[in-house]
Amino acid sequence: MNEFNQWTEFEEKVRQAVSTPAARPVFVRQLRKDLLQRKRKSKPRLVLKPAWALAIILLALGLVFSGPQVVRALQQLFGYIPGVGLVESNDTLRILTEPASITRDGITLTIEHVFVYEDRVELIYDVQGIDPSNDGTQAVDATDNPTAFCGGVNIGEMANHDGDAWLRLPDGSTLERDRTGLYPQNAYAMKPVFRAAIPADVMQMTLVLKCIPWARLGAVPENWEIPFELTRVPEGERIGLPVIDVQQPEIESTSEVPEMSDEPDAETEQTAEAAQSLPTVVPPSSQPTPVLPAPIVEIKLEKVVVTETNLILYISTNLQNPDPSLTSIMPKQMYVIDALGQEIQLYPSGPWQPFLHRPGSLFEYFSQIKPADGPLTLVMEGAVLYFSPLHVAPPQATPADLTFTFDVGEAPQHGEIWPLEAQFEIAGYPFEVVSARAVTWEDVSDPDNTVGSQGYEYGYQFAIQSDPRVKLSATLALVSDQCGLWVMTPSQPERSDLLYTSLCREAYPQGELAVTVHDLAVLVEGRWQTTWDPTGN
Repeated sequence: MNEFNQWTEFEEKVRQAVSTPAARPVFVRQLRKDLLQRKRKSKPRLVLKPAWALAIILLALGLVFSGPQVVRALQQLFGYIPGVGLVESNDTLRILTEPASITRDGITLTIEHVFVYEDRVELIYDVQGIDPSNDGTQAVDATDNPTAFCGGVNIGEMANHDGDAWLRLPDGSTLERDRTGLYPQNAYAMKPVFRAAIPADVMQMTLVLKCIPWARLGAVPENWEIPFELTRVPEGERIGLPVIDVQQPEIESTSEVPEMSDEPDAETEQTAEAAQSLPTVVPPSSQPTPVLPAPIVEIKLEKVVVTETNLILYISTNLQNPDPSLTSIMPKQMYVIDALGQEIQLYPSGPWQPFLHRPGSLFEYFSQIKPADGPLTLVMEGAVLYFSPLHVAPPQATPADLTFTFDVGEAPQHGEIWPLEAQFEIAGYPFEVVSARAVTWEDVSDPDNTVGSQGYEYGYQFAIQSDPRVKLSATLALVSDQCGLWVMTPSQPERSDLLYTSLCREAYPQGELAVTVHDLAVLVEGRWQTTWDPTGN
């Protein structure tokens, strides 16, 4: 789908399947009652807020972590809410008084969380009771007929925002969901964020939905309106589980860093400062080795949350002296090694899209099991740098700089090949689009693909080559209204060559065609690690 908000509900179900379990309803209701009955002048202390706390987490924390680190954690303004993430408590924060639900024709829509900050409103709602045949994430005809479901569009069509939630304020004004991509959780249809400064006296709002995202149109109730009440967070209270602010230890790198120069056999040097560069390759003797960037990747363990069953880790990545077109640095593999030597994989939470993770921003990872007590070694193996010169501010290139053309004539034939010499350089990495070939869906489709072509049967496959030392992937766009489905092999940087396919409806586009390079991804190979002792010893 071309609208990220419309297909991530399946990811939401996956995340819920592996996330930390919520508290028992009886426990939740009692905590909510206790909180709302307190006077605002009550003694400040850490409180596990309603609907988010784990039943015995404070006891578990006391058993697992102790010492100065925990004391520092209790002084932080941030708390962690399972299924939500980090929440910052302050004197202006307003939250949901209690969950608000409406049931129609057996379908229940529940507003579970609301956070009103000074500059935005974050909301989370859930829907239960939709028959699988009417749920676009499960219905067998959803891939062939996406427009039969709320918000569904065919590939290549304009985004449909019918499933977007709105907020109506008491004065009748409405807030539209933010579509800038600023908030990663907003990629989920049922976790909308609204950018606005809400007047301090507003303590009521109404959620408005034209239709439930991915519900079958006409089979599931539409035009929902759910009012809800807000309450202020008592001064000094903390929401959710304690967040440990990590005092960043020194990052160690075990990667070998070749010096990028004109010397083909440059000596490598292992340092703790230089994270890694690209592997040395001896070029033909008649050609000097081109100088390539030697990126120095930095990684930090920022925050840790201890739950009853696992750990939540917040990690940031950055680059020393980054190219202005850098948009993201994505870890390739993350894991921890506990005090018993167990290697425990870490999994990202939420949508995993480069454009949602700017350099320096926090990545949320979780472990499926809890590590053993004691020191913890965090390891990152490999990082992918994403460059988007057309989509940064200010732009680092114009579309004309990254566009090439080729003429396929009036009757392009299946299997026909057109040699190309389209050379580009992004962030110091050179690459060339060497050829185009006329292909069909059958040529490039994965045998396990269940989505199908959706009518995109004809297109062109582009062969891309780069310096043998560079493992890359790229995003291309064939400039044509009838084209929209793309297939990339590999989907992440694995080699120095790449096949990228753009498929189109009805027939092969004819005549002179234009293709624009939008993004470049480069794999930085190496190993970064840091050891953190939760006891502070």
